[in-house]
Amino acid sequence: MNSNYPNESLFQQAISQAQQGDDLSEEQTSGLIDAMLQGVADEQQIADLLLALKAK
Repeated sequence: MNSNYPNESLFQQAISQAQQGDDLSEEQTSGLIDAMLQGVADEQQIADLLLALKAK
């Protein structure tokens, strides 16, 4: 992931939680969706998150 993105830790935490089988909070999900819709998240962050959620 690119460390230039301020939402990197948000994505890292969400990916880690999903990989552990934990649910994401409503607040986390909202923040992730906002980052994606605003173009703040890069393609790799989005792909990693979606793959982690799919595997969950």
